[in-house]
Amino acid sequence: MMKSNQNFEADFHKILDKYKEKAFVETNKVLESAANNVRQTMQGATQNVNTGRFKAGWKVKKYPNEKYVYNGPLTNIIEFSKRGPRPFIRETWNRIQGNVQREILNGLRQKLK
Repeated sequence: MMKSNQNFEADFHKILDKYKEKAFVETNKVLESAANNVRQTMQGATQNVNTGRFKAGWKVKKYPNEKYVYNGPLTNIIEFSKRGPRPFIRETWNRIQGNVQREILNGLRQKLK
């Protein structure tokens, strides 16, 4: 009886570990896809001024279960400056935030059925 119980526990934990690994991998795929879409949206919303480096400078920084969309140090200057281009980052994010959330939730639902 004891041996059977140990096998059950070991098998049970293997199944849970496989599911946790799948959830981790699929979550990162969904987050990366959503972050890339945000990056593309930010690039599209960025004015093409002077060299165009700022417009092309949007990147995704990847951590386990976290993805950050960012640009260089000019983002604060551009977003909060009294002079220069019209601020657009917060406005763009506020406009797309709901879509990004839906994309993540739908992606997770589909991948983790």
